[in-house]
Amino acid sequence: MFSAYRRLPVGVLVLSLCMGLGSSAATIVVSVSSLAGNEVAPDPKLATLPYGLQFIAMLSSAVPLTMLMGRFGRKPLLTQVSWWTLNRLACLQTFMLVRTHSPLSAAIEDDVVRASKCSQQLLLCPALSPVNCA
Repeated sequence: MFSAYRRLPVGVLVLSLCMGLGSSAATIVVSVSSLAGNEVAPDPKLATLPYGLQFIAMLSSAVPLTMLMGRFGRKPLLTQVSWWTLNRLACLQTFMLVRTHSPLSAAIEDDVVRASKCSQQLLLCPALSPVNCA
């Protein structure tokens, strides 16, 4: 019965296993996000709103990103998006850390916002970015 599977390349078996795990993980995420949303949301009707918004954002960004990949190439676009995402996460983490743990949060928050704007300018168009972001 399993002799046919032994003849398959290892990559096919690994990809099959990963697809099965990914499919089951997606089902678990949908279930758990609705249960967690039900506990957090003020109204049970809003329990699946965060996951629904995430899904709509993914669907609405697929076509524009595909068109940009066709124009600029897959690798440059994915590199740019990855750097932008890491930058946003670092800014958000710094903002939350400063906001919750510093007595000088207002002064430091201005620096974080200024640094975020500077890095955004550098990522979007390095040739037109200001020389001094301070």
